Amino acid sequence: MSRMSGVNRLPVEKYSCPNCETGLDDDQVRHSWRCPECNDYVHVWAHDPDTDTKITLIRKRGDEIEEGDLIHLPGQLTKDCYWVLGTSQVKDKVGIGLKGYGQFKVLPDEPVNCRIGGG
Repeated sequence: MSRMSGVNRLPVEKYSCPNCETGLDDDQVRHSWRCPECNDYVHVWAHDPDTDTKITLIRKRGDEIEEGDLIHLPGQLTKDCYWVLGTSQVKDKVGIGLKGYGQFKVLPDEPVNCRIGGG
């Protein structure tokens, strides 16, 4: 099993590629979170009926996180997201500097939820 398939999720998720304008299913995307046709990031429309949270995400590897990304910490998809101020190598991990949080460390191939819009 790929580490990317172990990402935090909300109960209702739909997947699509904005470039190919096609809907995708979980089996097509969960190991890389990229479109199988064009290799662009898959957009994830996610909804939590319990909190009525609706968000749009992309899922990146830890080593793909960039300054300016908005990320959700593990287990916090229905809570605030954090602005990425920068990244650095910290031994075998990627250190992600987050505004209002400090540094959060992930493995290079660990999945990170990046917010790109509301629901």
